[in-house]
Amino acid sequence: MNWETIKLNIEDGKAILTLNRPDRLNALTSLMGQEIREVLTQLNEDLSTRVLTITGEGRGFCSGADVSGDEQRSQADSWLFRWHEIIRQMRSFRSPIIAAVNGVAAGAGLSLAAACDVRIASEEARFTAIFVKRALSVDCGLSYTLPKIVGLSNALRLMYSGDIIDARTAEKLGLVSEVVPAEELPAAADKLATVIANGPPIAIAAIRRVTYSAMDSGLDTVLHMEQNTNQILLHTEDYLEGVQSFREKRAPVFKGR
Repeated sequence: MNWETIKLNIEDGKAILTLNRPDRLNALTSLMGQEIREVLTQLNEDLSTRVLTITGEGRGFCSGADVSGDEQRSQADSWLFRWHEIIRQMRSFRSPIIAAVNGVAAGAGLSLAAACDVRIASEEARFTAIFVKRALSVDCGLSYTLPKIVGLSNALRLMYSGDIIDARTAEKLGLVSEVVPAEELPAAADKLATVIANGPPIAIAAIRRVTYSAMDSGLDTVLHMEQNTNQILLHTEDYLEGVQSFREKRAPVFKGR
């Protein structure tokens, strides 16, 4: 399909969703939200897609909400509703989501990156919870995701101050797992995406689901969930392939069955 604000590329089970408003540092609009929701729905129903990478076109990852055009205060409620639904979609997404942060991730752009499973950053990336500079609270789930990623004290400091941090500082805080030169970011993200795409998709989806559920559950609930999940996985063809390939000392070929 032809999208106005995003680009989508799918190859070998790997989907890349590129925010495509480089003249506005990929600031978020209602139209972009509508298009992303459609893409997430499409990809979640496509069992051949095993991993999604989100990145930005041009110099920015995402500069947050676009307040210069149609995203005015009178439309704030509908804007937040749309983007909060996207965050919910991302959390319930079947496959892992990687953020390849190529430039600034500010405000809701930081929230979008934080809603991904793994973040890899270019050395040119910058991060800021800039909401407080606009006399606003955080949105798009950042008050939930950021403390779980960097810890409560670090998260509150970033949200209270609105400070801009560079990629290396973000790495030290655990906000990103890897920092690479700008020209190497696509390859670094693709390397991780390939590892995931070549893995057993049913098991990886289960790992994602169980892990996120565990973040909000007690130990007993988690233990039962892990037990029930593995009882199902033990009966998949991928499990048998994993065991057989180990015995035959070869790389496994997982088919998602």
